[in-house]
Amino acid sequence: MFNISYACFRQGKIQALMLSAMLFTSIIAILAPMAGSSVNNVVSANSVQKLTTTVVESLKELTSEPINIVVQTTDNAKVIAEIENLGGKVSHVYKSVEALAASIPTDKILQLAENPNVVKIFKDTMRYMKQGPTNPVKAQYNLGPFREDTVILNEDVAVNPVDVEAVGTVVPSTFAVAELTHAEDTWGEANYGEGSTVAIIDTGCWVEPWTDPDTGRTYYPWYTFSDGTTNVIGGVDLSWDVGTEWEGYGAPTNYPHGTACAGFIVNHVELIFPPGHSWGESFLKYFPEGGYKDEDGYIHLYVFGVAPQASIYAVKVFDHTGGGIPSSLVMAGMDHVIQLKLNGTYDINVMSMSLGGGVGAPGEDPEDLLVDAATEAGILVSVAAGNEGPAPITVGSPGTAKTCITTGGAADPIHERAYGNIALWGAGIPGDYYWPHDEIGLYEFTSKGPTSDGRQKPDVIATASALLFSYLPGWAMWAYGVPYTLGLGWGTSFACPQTSGIAALLVSYGKTHELNYDPWHLKTAIIEGADPLSGFTEIEQGAGYINAYNSLKIFKTLPETLSPETYPWNHHIGDIWFPPVEITTLDDGVAIFEDMVVEPARYAYFYFRVNSEVDSVKITITGVEPSDWNPKFGDTYNVYLTTAARDGIGDYLIGEPQWFIGDSELIVSLDTDFQPGVVRLVLTTDFSSYGEISFGELKVEVTEQRVASFGNNVFLCNRGTYIPEAQVEVYPGTIQTYYGSIKEGETDFYTFNIPDENGIAFVILSWWRDWDKWATSDLDLIILCPDGTIDWKGATGASPEATIISAALNGTGDYTILIDGYGVYFDKSEYYKLEIIYITDPATPLWSSNVFSINYFAYVKSPKYGVAIAWIHDLDFDYWYIGGFTLLRPLHRWHCTHAIPK
Repeated sequence: MFNISYACFRQGKIQALMLSAMLFTSIIAILAPMAGSSVNNVVSANSVQKLTTTVVESLKELTSEPINIVVQTTDNAKVIAEIENLGGKVSHVYKSVEALAASIPTDKILQLAENPNVVKIFKDTMRYMKQGPTNPVKAQYNLGPFREDTVILNEDVAVNPVDVEAVGTVVPSTFAVAELTHAEDTWGEANYGEGSTVAIIDTGCWVEPWTDPDTGRTYYPWYTFSDGTTNVIGGVDLSWDVGTEWEGYGAPTNYPHGTACAGFIVNHVELIFPPGHSWGESFLKYFPEGGYKDEDGYIHLYVFGVAPQASIYAVKVFDHTGGGIPSSLVMAGMDHVIQLKLNGTYDINVMSMSLGGGVGAPGEDPEDLLVDAATEAGILVSVAAGNEGPAPITVGSPGTAKTCITTGGAADPIHERAYGNIALWGAGIPGDYYWPHDEIGLYEFTSKGPTSDGRQKPDVIATASALLFSYLPGWAMWAYGVPYTLGLGWGTSFACPQTSGIAALLVSYGKTHELNYDPWHLKTAIIEGADPLSGFTEIEQGAGYINAYNSLKIFKTLPETLSPETYPWNHHIGDIWFPPVEITTLDDGVAIFEDMVVEPARYAYFYFRVNSEVDSVKITITGVEPSDWNPKFGDTYNVYLTTAARDGIGDYLIGEPQWFIGDSELIVSLDTDFQPGVVRLVLTTDFSSYGEISFGELKVEVTEQRVASFGNNVFLCNRGTYIPEAQVEVYPGTIQTYYGSIKEGETDFYTFNIPDENGIAFVILSWWRDWDKWATSDLDLIILCPDGTIDWKGATGASPEATIISAALNGTGDYTILIDGYGVYFDKSEYYKLEIIYITDPATPLWSSNVFSINYFAYVKSPKYGVAIAWIHDLDFDYWYIGGFTLLRPLHRWHCTHAIPK
C-alpha cells in the first residue's frame, strides 16, 4: 500500500540547504600526495553503515582501481583532504549542500568511511555511455585543465617581500600576469595603481603574519612591504565565521581564495626555489625574464600583480571552508561597500567579485540590480564569468549584470607549458608537448555568452589557467597539515582580479591627471583596449584579451561624458523565451552536419530545443581524420552536451573530456524527464593537438516517446527518431499526481509512506517557468527520509527536479517532501506539478509485452493493471532505458442522464 497526503504548511526559505553563491575556484586537488597516517585495520560497524548497497557491492573485489562516489559530509574541506590523502581526487563540490563527487581507490573506501565528517557514501552512476578509440594519456597523468581546481606544492619555499619601487632595478622582470596584460608597460605613468582602492568580496585577504608553532618561522602575505605593512588597508568579516575562532577578514586561517585574488592585483614578492626544483625550473624555462638562477643554483622568481601599489579593502563573506553561501550574504557585502563609498569612509573605485551562481532572469536578478546600484554609486564592478563552459549561455550572476565588466578565462603558453612541465616532470615530457602552440587560447571551462536575454558576456578575457598563488599558512596547516605552500590555480576567479587591477591603474592615472574615472569610462577603456584573439568568436572572448597599455591610451582620449550603454532586444515576450542563438530543427528526431574542420583548441557549437518527452540523445561522429599527430598525447577531440539549464548553471549530460582519436558514438538517457529548453552540443579539438581535425559527419538522434493509457491499453507516440526495439512491462504500484502554486520564500510539505522493503519511487517536480521560459523559476525538491537522511538530489538548478527514492537505501515508513520556492521572480506565483511513480517491487514485472518497433505510433494491451514502463532498446550499445510511465487501472462505469429537448 502506498499512501500520500498533502500537508498545507508553509515556511520561509530554507537557506541552510539552498546555497546559491559559490567561489569560481575551489582549492581541492593535490598533485603530490601527503604522507598518510597509519589506519587501524579494524573497521567499525558505524563506518560500514555509511555505505550504500551499491558501494558495498563494489567492495567484493578490493582493488586499487578507482570507484566514482558521491559523499555526503558535515565538512567538505576536511573530507576533501582525507580523499586526497587516500590517493583519490575530488571532481565536484556541490553548491547547495555539504556533499562532493570524487574518485577513490576501491580498497580505500572503508578508510574514508571512518572519517567522522563523512555521513554517507553513494556510488556515482554514469549519465552517458561512449564507444570509440581514445588516447587516455592525459587521464593517466591526471593532467589539466581542471574545472575549479588547483595543484599544490606540498613543501616549503622561501618568500621575500619586494618593495614596488625596486621594480626595474633589483628585479630583472615580473612574472607572467603583469607581462601578459601589458600592465608593466603602464606602471611608470599609472604609478603602479597607487591611490586606487579595490574592494574584494570573497574569503578575506590575509594580513596578519603567522608563526609556525613548531619551527618558530613567521610567514607573511605576498603583498607585504619592507616595513611590515600590506596593501590591505581595511576590511570587514560578514561571514558565518563571526563569533568563532575563525573570525577575521585578514586572518591567516581564512580560505585562500580571496588572498589569491588580491595577489593577482597587488603581489610584489620574490620566491626562491632550491636547485633543480621542478616548479622553479619549469617557471624559469618558459619565462626566463621572470627570474634568474644564482651561482649556487637557487632559482629566484618574481611574482607581481597588475597594480602592485593599489589598496585592497577585504570583505569576507565566505567562511573558512570556502563552501557556498546564500546570495543574500554576498549582497550584504556589496551593500557594505556601496555604503562605504557613499558615506566617504573609503573612496572605493573597484568592486572585485570572483564568485557567482545560476540566475533565471539575467540582468533582472536582485544581485544583478545591486551591481547596477554600485555602478551608479561610482564603483566599477568587476566579476568573474564562471567555469561552466565550454558550452555557450553559461555566464552566471552577478556576471550577467548589465553594468558590470565580466571577465572570462584564457590559457597562455607560458603558464600552460610551465604546468605541463611540472606535471610531467617525472615522465621527462617537456611542457611544449602539453601546449604546442605559441598563441593564447581559451581556458577550456570558461563560461561563455551570450546571456539568455541576448547581451554579450563575457566582456573580456584574461589568463585563468595554471596561475601561481599562495596558500594561507594557518588554513594550510588545518586542511593539509603543512605550514605553508604554493598552488597553481584554475578558474575565472583568477582572471577577474587582473581586470580589476587594470581598472586600478586607470583610476590612478585618472586621479593624477584629473580625468573622469567613473565606471563607464573604466569599462569602456578596458573593453576597447582588449586584443581580439584570432579564431575565436565574441561569445567566447568578448572584446578579447585585456591589455593595460592599450586601455590607458584609449582612456586618455575618452570624452568627459559618454553616451549611455544600450542593450539589445531582451528576447522574451512575457514568459515566452526566444533564444538568442541559431536553433537546429530536428527532422523526425535527426540532425546531420557534414564536412567540418576544427583547428586545435577551437570549438564548434550546435543548439537544439527539446521538451520533457525526450528520452535519449545519441551522437555519432564518423570520418574523423587528423592532419597531424602529437607524439605524446595524440591529436584528440572531445564532445560535451548540456542540459537545458543555462546562465550560470553548468549542468552537463556529457561533461568530461574523452580524448577520442577516431570515430565515436555517445548516448545519453535519463530515467526521468529531460529539462525542456535549449541544449548545447560542443565539439572541440584538444589544445595539445598538433593540427586540425576533419569530421566527415556528426549525427544527432533524439528519441521522444509519449506514453498514455486508457484502462489496460498503452498508447505510444514517437515524435523522434525511429525506435527499432521497444517493450512494455507492468509492475505493481501506482502513480499519484498533485498540482499546486508557490511564491518565492514559501515551502509546501507533502508526506507519503513506503511500507514495502523493495519499493522505489520516482519523484518528479515540474513547473511552468522552466528553462524553456523567461524568467526561469527555481523550485527545489527535498525529501526527508525515515532513516534520518536527506535526499537532496532534487535541490539543484534543474527544471524539472527529480530523484529516485529506494526503501532499501532509505528505509520504509514516512517520507516528507519539501517543495521550496527558492527563486520565483517579480513576486509571481509559480504553478507546479508533483508526480510520484511508485513501484512496490521492481525485481519482477507482472507482465511483459513482446518486443516491437515504433515508427510513429504503437499500441499494446496488457492483461494486468499497475505501473506500465515503456522501455527503449538502443541496438548499438545493447542498452535498455526508460521511455515513459503510465498507470493502468480499471475503467469505472459512468451513468449519464440525458435531457431531451422539448
